[in-house]
Amino acid sequence: MNKNFFIAFSALFLVLVSLSANPAEHLDNALKAEQSALSAASADEAVQYRATAIQEYEAVRGEGLTNGALYGKLGALYLQQNDLGHAILNLKKALLFAPHDRVVKANLALARNRRMDHFVEEENTTGAVKALAFFHYDIGYPTRVNLALATWLLFASLGILLLWKRPLWLATLAVLCGLVSALFTTSAAITLYTQKHNKIAVVSAPETMPRKGDGEAYTPATNAPLHAGTEVTVKRHRGDWAYVILPGNIPAWLNTNDLAE
Repeated sequence: MNKNFFIAFSALFLVLVSLSANPAEHLDNALKAEQSALSAASADEAVQYRATAIQEYEAVRGEGLTNGALYGKLGALYLQQNDLGHAILNLKKALLFAPHDRVVKANLALARNRRMDHFVEEENTTGAVKALAFFHYDIGYPTRVNLALATWLLFASLGILLLWKRPLWLATLAVLCGLVSALFTTSAAITLYTQKHNKIAVVSAPETMPRKGDGEAYTPATNAPLHAGTEVTVKRHRGDWAYVILPGNIPAWLNTNDLAE
């Protein structure tokens, strides 16, 4: 029995090690490709090395490792490749983890400035709302989730202590922890809901024509085609088409092959 348990445990350990080794290997390959791109003898060679780095970083993301640094790296590399659609998408995702990252913000501004289509970025919330709900806008989503969990655990622990002793300071601290946990939980839930029902997407094709229906036979939804880098909000999918909201609050359908999501 002990021998079988040891064999099973060893097999599970080897599987976990092999799974955890893949992201590390991809990261190492990506870093090597980035270094090679910096010292490349020609521009074409640098493009090839950056493409390899992107492929390796995407493989890391495919393994389930996602964070602001990874999205920031991908965004910067795509920007260097002049792939505005994927650059803007990844840079916007990086800001979900680190809303005040100056490098990411600078790269995002540069990518938007390179677009053929220029739109005025609409501010959905006022400065007063952002000031009052600073924890929602100034703290990254993963950090808010962790804070919600930590304060809830502290609230639960204090609640258990209150079963035996009920000093005023302990009750006050428990209430404060509960309120903070509720705030961060609500904030994280709002972000999760928004990401699910208002998905970030960016036009990745050099040019695409938005339609009034889910097919090429439908009439165009705009007078001119959209170009790479145009940011849209995806509401739902139907086959190979996505129902989106274009800048200016214009509803339309776009082929998913022309979108980076």
